[in-house]
Amino acid sequence: SGAGLAERDNPVLLRRAAVMLLFALLFSTGAAFAARPLLEAAGMPSDVAATSATFAQWSLTGLPFMWAVNALEKICDSLRETRPSLYAVVTGTIINVGASVVALHPKLLNWGYRGLTASRTLASAAQLAVLVSLIMSQHLEARVWKRGGIGARRQATINGKAMRSYLAVAVPGALLMWGEWWSFEGLAILAAWLPNARPILASHATLYNVTVATNMVFAALGNAICAVVGRSIGAQRPREVPWQCMGALVICLPLAATVSGGLYFSIPGLARFFTQDADVQRLIKATALGPAVTVAAFALLFTAFGVCGGAGRQRQAASQMLFFYVGGIGLAYYTGVVRGLPEPLLGIWLGNATAVGAGAIATFLFVGCIRWETVSRVMADEQLEVSPPLWQEDARMDQAFLQHSVQGDETAARSSCDRAPAVRAS
Repeated sequence: SGAGLAERDNPVLLRRAAVMLLFALLFSTGAAFAARPLLEAAGMPSDVAATSATFAQWSLTGLPFMWAVNALEKICDSLRETRPSLYAVVTGTIINVGASVVALHPKLLNWGYRGLTASRTLASAAQLAVLVSLIMSQHLEARVWKRGGIGARRQATINGKAMRSYLAVAVPGALLMWGEWWSFEGLAILAAWLPNARPILASHATLYNVTVATNMVFAALGNAICAVVGRSIGAQRPREVPWQCMGALVICLPLAATVSGGLYFSIPGLARFFTQDADVQRLIKATALGPAVTVAAFALLFTAFGVCGGAGRQRQAASQMLFFYVGGIGLAYYTGVVRGLPEPLLGIWLGNATAVGAGAIATFLFVGCIRWETVSRVMADEQLEVSPPLWQEDARMDQAFLQHSVQGDETAARSSCDRAPAVRAS
């Protein structure tokens, strides 16, 4: 949106995201129903595999709502319209907590983990409804999903060349997030190979949920720096980017230290909150260092990858991170399952965190090698290649000026008029 092309590109990009997510939903559905035999084949206890598969299948109902919310939030963030996302998240969180209490409490519905998935689905649907309502109330439809907005042009959603270009941008970021989730699932399989697997798996699941929730702090920081860097590159202001990267680090490092330290010292209390099983509590407390180090590693990774995403260099960063993800599983197997250092479950967590930290450092080194002036110039050339003929752009801007003038929208009319000389000069 830094290049002023939000009205033209966002609606069609949102539709292409929907196409991609449809295939992702089909894959998720197949994976959920194939989960039990796959987990049993990987060595998971049969009852644990059955519960995991049922949980995955019930979770499918909420995926379309969650993905739609995420896509709309990304667009709003790129437009620097963050309030709709904030209000929607707050609403969804309140509904999720309230519905979970009703669904899980033994004296109320007592649905167990099925109630948890139902609560999450309800909250995601409410969050989507609030987000859409706020976008419409602020008249952002033309910049988010409505075709035919100011500066828009008709682009086919399913277009071979355009879809390849879109997937080249979207898939690396998706693979990074999928790799994070899949690596934790891989650690669960490793934990199932340890002696006395059931309490170990219960401990790992508790630590996993706490870690994933904490990681969202730094996922949000990565999204923010991605949007900021992307706007500067799109607006042809590459000299701002190094300062923005330094600012992101200034925020990330102390925040990572604070969150990791707080997580480490709060895990014993969380263990008592999550379970009354003494063996599980002991294992959770003994493994507290693993999640703390993991959160710090992911904090650096998400920040660095956010910069790469804003610069359009996510493919290179994602490629090397997938290497470290795979290496993390191997290192976790060696340190936890083979050597049991310092304890089996803690060794699994520390092995994975070491690989993620190494990947984060490698990504920062890659960021340090980026020439921002070159990136800005290349992106400007790509924008010119996909822009419509100038006489069409001029006619649309003149029409937009007249339309907003008739409607009395002086700010929008002036904005559409001010853009015209820049396009003609290009």
